[in-house]
Amino acid sequence: MNAKLIQRGGRSLVFGFGLSGQSVVRYCVRQSMPFQVIDTRSLSFETLPDVNMFARPVVGAQLAALCKTQQGCDELLQNVERIVVSPGLALDHPLLIAARSADIPLTNDVQLFVDHLQQSGTNCQVAAVTGSNGKSTVVSALAQWADFLGFPAHALGNIGTAVLDALPTIQDGDKVILELSSFQLELIERLGADCAVLLNLTPDHLDRHG
Repeated sequence: MNAKLIQRGGRSLVFGFGLSGQSVVRYCVRQSMPFQVIDTRSLSFETLPDVNMFARPVVGAQLAALCKTQQGCDELLQNVERIVVSPGLALDHPLLIAARSADIPLTNDVQLFVDHLQQSGTNCQVAAVTGSNGKSTVVSALAQWADFLGFPAHALGNIGTAVLDALPTIQDGDKVILELSSFQLELIERLGADCAVLLNLTPDHLDRHG
């Protein structure tokens, strides 16, 4: 793709409308950020007017048809500032390959979350937990210990509330414990956690990571 052919600026492409994708849309609406939803599945948005707030969704067969050609990918990427990718989507999708060729950043809800915390100046501590298994147990234990010691704690990420939905409830002095999967870590460039824990590491998700 010739990056010069892609007009940049302003719009976030929300790729995937599962739980994390829906939280990204709610975040964009709260922040008055222009966005467009795309999904490989055929979905109905009749009861979700916010999704049509800036640009109509492109889903299912329509998305597949556009992504078959260079011209179709270019059309979807016009005026796109970044693509917010849901964790379940493999990064070898044709549109994501085209986006990287055009130097359009790929990110996810966790990166938006930590960026917002830092930019807003919220004075809270963040702990990150990852590994092949045992993440939920450790995150739950850390949150309970923090609460017991008198520190309001938020267990987020792959456990509990979606990270972006929790933003309005986080205040100075709170503790944020993030459960992070390998899928989420793929697109996190600047985590900035105060501490991080890597639990046991075993071969897993090799169909995704190789």
